Amino acid sequence: MERNRESNYIHRAGTRTEIMVSEEINILLRLIIAHLLTDFVLQPTSWVLDRMERRLRSVKLYMHAALTAVVAYILVARWEYWWLPVVIFVTHLLIDIWKTYQPQQLKYFIADQLMHFLVLLFIWLGLFNKWADFGNYVQAIS
Repeated sequence: MERNRESNYIHRAGTRTEIMVSEEINILLRLIIAHLLTDFVLQPTSWVLDRMERRLRSVKLYMHAALTAVVAYILVARWEYWWLPVVIFVTHLLIDIWKTYQPQQLKYFIADQLMHFLVLLFIWLGLFNKWADFGNYVQAIS
């Protein structure tokens, strides 16, 4: 199996099986990776502690939301989506503000992460105009 980088097709034994690597899924994965990197790898414990202590007055809270937005924008690398870091900054900030007022319990951690992933899913659905597909999927499983 040989991969042709220019066309994103896979060639198998002389025949051309066109399996296109989905740019859409690629961007969704990049959004998720950006979130995981900034929430779990690039966010120092001192930032989390500062946020828990100072809440809205924590400069680290705003730095974390900004870092998350910038990393997502860089990883997605679609510069025409100028609004992407703005939406991520605002939603990430609001979710993390909510979390600072919750007890440190597993259920709030899970709720926090679920909200972040839902935001990323909604951004992705909006980027590729997938709302109708999403509605059809929800109807099918209902």
